Amino acid sequence: MPQNFEIRVISLKNQLDRREKINNLFDNKNIRWSFFDAISGKDIQPFLRMYDRKKRLQTPGYDLRDNEIACFLSHRAVWQECLKENKSFLILEDDVSINTSLPRFLDSINNIIETVAENNLFIRLGNTFKKKYIKVHSINKNLNITRYYKDPYGGFGYLISPLIAKNLINNSNIFWTPVDDFLWRGWDHDSCLLDIWPSLISTSDIDNPSSIGDRKKPKISLFKKIKREFFRTIENNQKNTYQKTIISRIEKNEFNITR
Repeated sequence: MPQNFEIRVISLKNQLDRREKINNLFDNKNIRWSFFDAISGKDIQPFLRMYDRKKRLQTPGYDLRDNEIACFLSHRAVWQECLKENKSFLILEDDVSINTSLPRFLDSINNIIETVAENNLFIRLGNTFKKKYIKVHSINKNLNITRYYKDPYGGFGYLISPLIAKNLINNSNIFWTPVDDFLWRGWDHDSCLLDIWPSLISTSDIDNPSSIGDRKKPKISLFKKIKREFFRTIENNQKNTYQKTIISRIEKNEFNITR
């Protein structure tokens, strides 16, 4: 089956071991793919005007790490490529593993793209944690599109159309969350992130050191905790309203994602 999408693998230039793994996976197999040279944490200074530190400190109560900001900027740059080239993109991080054979994996991606309408082609292929979901649509007897009740986290592999890329770009001129959180926040960017079950990819980031760095949250003062809870209440109301609307549409068969 012809490949009807582009593959971009986000990778820091100095991640030689990860790049070798990706090269071994994709090279010399008649697959269109390329690395996107990721922005590093030490190179974010020109972009810091885009980072809403005030809002970040209001809600979680602590800053994004430099590498988390760089990761967001790298994904955003690939969204811009997707929009410019006007093609569907499979965006991967360089620590992914494919859970099936490569030909079957590529066929599954093609089948998803051929089935799902452009305004809904925003589909994550794997996530970090197992959580409860509702089935949205069956691609075939072995592959389902789902919506999770709670974010299972993960931004290491997903499909987007140019239309979705445009939505993400237009709503991330200013950002304050890690990119995987942002992808889930449909109430912010008006694009509903769906998932594939069973997962087509997984990540080694759980067991190996992340290029983002230590994810341990810093301690914050009691005053900041009280202030944070106020803004979290507002956030949770937005999130819960959005999620209830999406799940209700799915249950009523009003969420038509096919072409």
